[in-house]
Amino acid sequence: MSPEATRDSATAPGSMRPERPALPQITVPIGKPPAEPGPAASAAQRPGGTASAPGVSDAVARCEARTSEAQRRRCRAELARQGQLGQRR
Repeated sequence: MSPEATRDSATAPGSMRPERPALPQITVPIGKPPAEPGPAASAAQRPGGTASAPGVSDAVARCEARTSEAQRRRCRAELARQGQLGQRR
């Protein structure tokens, strides 16, 4: 076919439709459904704004976050004097 014949036999853009209508896409969950939030979730939302893992003292965590080893030792010694230094995990 010549270019002119091809041009004349072409269809207008948007005039052709698919043979079958498009099917809506669905999502299929794979695996176990997420667990319902239990008592641990409510403990994380306690007043005061901070939540720590169970069994971890906030005071001990603050000591361990100090920048130098000397500061950490002084902080641990102070907690031990106050009786707040528990067993570490």
